[in-house]
Order: sequence, then structure tokens, then C-alpha cells
Amino acid sequence: MPIINFRLMMRGASPQHLATAHAAIVDEVTRDGKRWISETVANGHSVIRMMVISYLTGENHLRELEKALINAVRVLAFRAKVG
Repeated sequence: MPIINFRLMMRGASPQHLATAHAAIVDEVTRDGKRWISETVANGHSVIRMMVISYLTGENHLRELEKALINAVRVLAFRAKVG
């Protein structure tokens, strides 16, 4: 089962701020129930974890996840600006 961890690159962000941002991204991406990712800690750092658990997962699913992640960051950045 492939497991991929990734995280935001936020210069100057505290570990807690980064974990909060990761949790918000996970909430946004998983809101519709089509995808499942999680926020966790790996090597002492907050990360977003993606696991491929089905042999039916294809490149199209990974591209959809990529788009959903990018959209989530945009939505959350917009909300932060608007307040």
C-alpha cells in the first residue's frame, strides 16, 4: 500500500499553525466524501497523508486529488483574506 506524506511550505509558520492549516485542507478536500486523506504527524512534523488502498486507483484519481488540494488551498486563502 503506497503511502505519501506531504505538507505546505509556509515560511515562518509555527508547527501548530502548520497543523491547523493541514487540518483545514483535509476538511476541505474530504468534505464531499469522494476522497479520504488525513492530517497526521510523521517524524515530529505535521503532514497530510494520502494512501492508495485500492488496486482500482488510477492516475485520474491522483490528478483529481491534486486539483482538489490546490482548490482547497485557494479557498482557504480566500477565506483568510475576506475574514
